[in-house]
Amino acid sequence: MLNYEYELIPQPFGKYTPIVKATATLDPTLSTLSEANEINLRYAQIYFNIYGYGARLIQVKTVEMGTLQGNTESIRSVMNRHYGQISLRVKQLTNAFDTDLKVKPVPEVLDQWERDVQRLTEETPEVEIKNQLSKWQLGMYAGVGRNVMQGKTKSYFTDATSFNFGFSFDVKKSRFSWDMNLGFNRTIDYFERRGVWEPGTKASLATFEFTYGRKLQRQDWLWVPYVGLGVNEFTPRGNDDNDRRNLTGYVPVVGLEITRYLKHTIHPGQRSGFFCKTRLSASPTTFFTNFTGTHLNLRLAIGFDAARVRKEMAYVKKNVVI
Repeated sequence: MLNYEYELIPQPFGKYTPIVKATATLDPTLSTLSEANEINLRYAQIYFNIYGYGARLIQVKTVEMGTLQGNTESIRSVMNRHYGQISLRVKQLTNAFDTDLKVKPVPEVLDQWERDVQRLTEETPEVEIKNQLSKWQLGMYAGVGRNVMQGKTKSYFTDATSFNFGFSFDVKKSRFSWDMNLGFNRTIDYFERRGVWEPGTKASLATFEFTYGRKLQRQDWLWVPYVGLGVNEFTPRGNDDNDRRNLTGYVPVVGLEITRYLKHTIHPGQRSGFFCKTRLSASPTTFFTNFTGTHLNLRLAIGFDAARVRKEMAYVKKNVVI
């Protein structure tokens, strides 16, 4: 018997992509052998192979149809008509097989039909149903960081330990990220910038990075070299509204993100990935004159990302042996 079932995957603009599963089975009420000799077994196998060819043909024709326009009722009518045509083709083959058995010597008929059905099957491509990720995905992560000062900035501020939070938006191989850090440190020396900063003043360091990177993935590891724009701001902790001793600078950013995926889960219509990641970035600080120096940011975080998953039917690519 030739069995099949399908589902219609909605697409934009009122279109649907049919996904078909087709199988060949032997009906126990019709396939019982009076005697399990070689001739009968070959006869049953040819019948089964003809239905297997029909199952493969249904999937191939579905791939050729592609995306269909219309409401679900009209598309189901198309699919049923499509199934009926393949079923008729299979019925014609089985009838021709039975007719040949009545008028020709049985061993010769079996030999010829085994070759013919094998040729039909080999000439019909294999089709598989696979999950295809969408071209975009969203991610979120949180963790801790360390902001390391260099140059003259290090003469006035200690390094900062920070909380890290960020988002990523991926389009194909591109990654756009918004990374935020809130760190805590102290001043080292006395200086005046929009007010007096005493040594030991508790300070907060807020850093924001808006970056673009290129994804390089190998199995569960992902490397993303990136560039972008950063904003760094020192402010005294516990200051009142009239305190204007904030130091703000806008800097270029270069960095590398390394992600290790720990687990992937696939739900209907969505794939989620859970990961841990490291982001290391560097930028020349440009707060004010005499505050120059490279600013290094190291973050360790855990998070997840999600992408839409849709089913699609595609030809199986076979390895060619030369």
